[in-house]
Amino acid sequence: MLDIDFGLKEWNELDPKEIVRKYRQFVYETGAVDAGKGKTIEKKIVEKARKKGYKISRVERFRYRCRYFTRLNTQHSL
Repeated sequence: MLDIDFGLKEWNELDPKEIVRKYRQFVYETGAVDAGKGKTIEKKIVEKARKKGYKISRVERFRYRCRYFTRLNTQHSL
């Protein structure tokens, strides 16, 4: 199992699902702000995440794992 200590202990949250949800909220909302450097997350992507309450379904989690695993393997085989 992966460590879910994202360095945000001041949230005082013990439920792993809620920790991940809050972290995703932080990443999406922070990534949507234009700080004048680099890219931002598109508004429609942030809106979609907001509607879902920043939760990720089991199907999405599986899809993401497969996608990232496949990308990692293809990059290392080059």
